[in-house]
Amino acid sequence: MKEAWYLHKEMVERGFNLTVSSYNALIRGFLKRKKYVEAESLFEEMRRKGLIPDKEIYNFYLDRSFQEGNMDMALELCDETIEKCLVAEVIE
Repeated sequence: MKEAWYLHKEMVERGFNLTVSSYNALIRGFLKRKKYVEAESLFEEMRRKGLIPDKEIYNFYLDRSFQEGNMDMALELCDETIEKCLVAEVIE
């Protein structure tokens, strides 16, 4: 994952635009390794660029927001999933 992270940073610095699939793959890799800070950084970067993470990524952050009691973020993410025609699934 370190190599993927460095490659991502280098591509961004050189002005390349990453695809949604590239971001989703990187985020999934970080989440599987419990590297939540890195995953969240990429998630926020995607959102700032107007890219739409896939349903699985949204569901992870939606569930995490609920678990942490961050209702403002949870509602924001719910609104985004509706706006982007994604189906959110909250895991209890």
